[in-house]
Amino acid sequence: MKQQFDLVEECNLKLIAKRYLLVQKIGSGSFGEIYIAIDVRKAKEVAIKVEKAELRHPQLPHEARLYKRLKGGPAVPKMKW
Repeated sequence: MKQQFDLVEECNLKLIAKRYLLVQKIGSGSFGEIYIAIDVRKAKEVAIKVEKAELRHPQLPHEARLYKRLKGGPAVPKMKW
């Protein structure tokens, strides 16, 4: 049986920014992983990209700027940053 601390730690790892509950991993790459998640405030399904913490040069800020410039184009996802 797991200790209570272990269970709390596991739950905290699955809740991002006290708002997004990670449900299922749907992809991964060299920079991080992508999950289906639930926005617990809006009860809405979203996708979350989680970047690896040990990256020397984080890529998500660059990707966010790129999506902002491409906003509204065909096949460009809506993004929150």
